[in-house]
Amino acid sequence: MIEFTGHVDAAQSPEVTFGLLADMALLSRWNPNVVRSEIVSGTPLVAGARFESVIGRGPFRMTARSELVAVELGRHVEYAGAIAKFWSVDSLTFEPEGEGCRVTFRNETTAPPQLRIVIPLLNMAFQPQARKALAGAAAYLDSQ
Repeated sequence: MIEFTGHVDAAQSPEVTFGLLADMALLSRWNPNVVRSEIVSGTPLVAGARFESVIGRGPFRMTARSELVAVELGRHVEYAGAIAKFWSVDSLTFEPEGEGCRVTFRNETTAPPQLRIVIPLLNMAFQPQARKALAGAAAYLDSQ
């Protein structure tokens, strides 16, 4: 399994920060790895909503399809979905921290069986992309 956990501290309250980061349809505003993201069915921030995001890495593009599987407004969201043959669960948790909040980003990605032998290499490739997303979130929050 490929895993990532990272944190961003924000000056805004958990509720405001949640509003800025939690909606997958707005992912391309803060995640520089995402070229486009949109809701394809359901209502944003309501469990069952489905999304498509186009992930770019250099000239390559891949479409990720995900569903909002858990939401606690102002505190937590969890999305699950697939990109190529990989299954991914991503969550954001928003907790009060001083005058602002701390956002914890978690990702667990399961590779298809035929690629599991190269998980260490896949993990090495994934980590910089995850850190880039984290830095994008921090910069976006700082600009708000």
